[in-house]
Amino acid sequence: MKSSSSVLGIGAMLAAGLFWGGSGTISRFAPAAALGQPLALAWTRLFFGGVMLCAAALVVRRRGVLSAARAAFLAGICMAMNQTGFFMSMDVLGVALSTMLVIGSSLVMAGVLGCFLGEVPSRLWWFAALLGVAGSCLAAAPGSAGASFQLAGLLWGLLGGLGYALLGLNLKLLARRGLGPLESNGAALLWGAALMLPLLWGHDMSWLATARGMASALALGFFPTAVPHFFFALALTRITVGQSYTIGLVEPLTAGLLGVFFLGETATAVQAAGMALEFACMALAGWDALHKS
Repeated sequence: MKSSSSVLGIGAMLAAGLFWGGSGTISRFAPAAALGQPLALAWTRLFFGGVMLCAAALVVRRRGVLSAARAAFLAGICMAMNQTGFFMSMDVLGVALSTMLVIGSSLVMAGVLGCFLGEVPSRLWWFAALLGVAGSCLAAAPGSAGASFQLAGLLWGLLGGLGYALLGLNLKLLARRGLGPLESNGAALLWGAALMLPLLWGHDMSWLATARGMASALALGFFPTAVPHFFFALALTRITVGQSYTIGLVEPLTAGLLGVFFLGETATAVQAAGMALEFACMALAGWDALHKS
């Protein structure tokens, strides 16, 4: 029984990573006015994704949304920390280094934070996490050649990674309190969007009033936000926080492959090696989850 539960958790986390990995590709179809405003796109994802999940919770469960709105405030802070930290780091260090910082640091932090829930990582998990961090570094290396590794960018990236790791911890605690993945994630996303509103001061959001802008917002809210966050919360009820984050490396792997096959980007041998290490990390984390069950 536990084994089948672990399989469901692994499958849910793989699905979450696959949908998350499509975020960059879907964002490319947004209006030009939106592409130069990454914080605006991040807010759009959180807001529309949150509305969709809360609406689904009202239809499916017909209860729990109001209680989730109160309970998920801390998770909403984590959402805002993750998005703000990542995009502020990206503004200083560039996409490659900021992605490596957020994903790599969140892997280690998730393993440590899981200990507070009684989920002590195994030696196999730590080895898998090491491979994952190394893979993230290799995948980012080609893009970091011209980047200036400034302290501010480092701190913003670590803040983004901490927010992502704390998010998993909070969602797991909400699940233990009986809240479902629809309402807990929906409320957390909306809290995150509300907390990010001051950062939108001076941003031009008029692109949302266009047909293409609204279509992009709905697509960003559904495919790389609402759907994967539902699967993420579901996975956290079946496997440990640390295992979820290592298996979640399918996200950058998916993003890289979509960039190569659909956006005409090229992958160097170093990037390919990084992807291979990320795949090995996911495989070992999956084996660890099944072995523990």
